[in-house]
Amino acid sequence: MARLIFNHPTEKQLKHIRKAEEELSKAGVTFDTGSNFDSDKVIVSRDWELDWSLEGAIIKEEAK
Repeated sequence: MARLIFNHPTEKQLKHIRKAEEELSKAGVTFDTGSNFDSDKVIVSRDWELDWSLEGAIIKEEAK
């Protein structure tokens, strides 16, 4: 379906992203998430997998 990728998020941005994940979950919207790390274990991207794992919402593709 879709994948939302946050490239090179700052710690402040990650705090907001995690809070958004938590709030969506409280609202009944869940999906797979993931992170990619560099060799120093610093997060270089955070992603939301809006695919078969998405529950509590739908993705609607707009007609072109």
